[in-house]
Amino acid sequence: MKALLLFLSGLLWAAPSTPNPLNCAEGEESSNYAAATWPKEKAEVHVVSVGKGRYGDMAVAKARGALGAVRVVLHKTRKPAVLVLSAQESTLWELKLMREASLKELILQGGGTQTVKGLPAGVPVQHRTGVLGFRWEGGGTSFEKRMQELRCLTGLREASFQGCRTGLVFEVPHYRQDEKEFDAPDGLPSACPAAPPGKDALPVKPPKKIKIQR
Repeated sequence: MKALLLFLSGLLWAAPSTPNPLNCAEGEESSNYAAATWPKEKAEVHVVSVGKGRYGDMAVAKARGALGAVRVVLHKTRKPAVLVLSAQESTLWELKLMREASLKELILQGGGTQTVKGLPAGVPVQHRTGVLGFRWEGGGTSFEKRMQELRCLTGLREASFQGCRTGLVFEVPHYRQDEKEFDAPDGLPSACPAAPPGKDALPVKPPKKIKIQR
């Protein structure tokens, strides 16, 4: 119950999911939110989570050792972005960084082999086990537990979440940051209020199941 209450407090400033036909295949609706962050933080976390990918030519994805592909377009953010990409199946993540986009770190999470195409040289990458879940509506304590573990790993509260069971294309952020200011008030709990320093409930694995393709 405590974790769920913390999650709800984080969503207090979030809008309901916004329909976006670019995000999902097979007629599925996108699940997304934007959450409160602290102005003093030096980075912002953006999460994209899918069950599987169906972007582009499936034969191309399979030739690269993946079962499907997802395209992620990173636009300019208020602060350097920590991008979290999660998939249940082996996935080819096709990244495109727009002009003035700043990617500080990439965190890959999920099963199988996660392949990244278009990652700029020098960007650090982490690989974690487990799946975040691809819908926050009705996700309950299981979804919140995974998200809280991610907050404790990064030390940051996520600025946005987008998810689909079958993903296609995601733009990050999915809202205009000059129109929505989500600076948190002083009373908002810290990103990791209860965990000991450096404690991460999900193991961080060496990048044995990551393929980087420039």
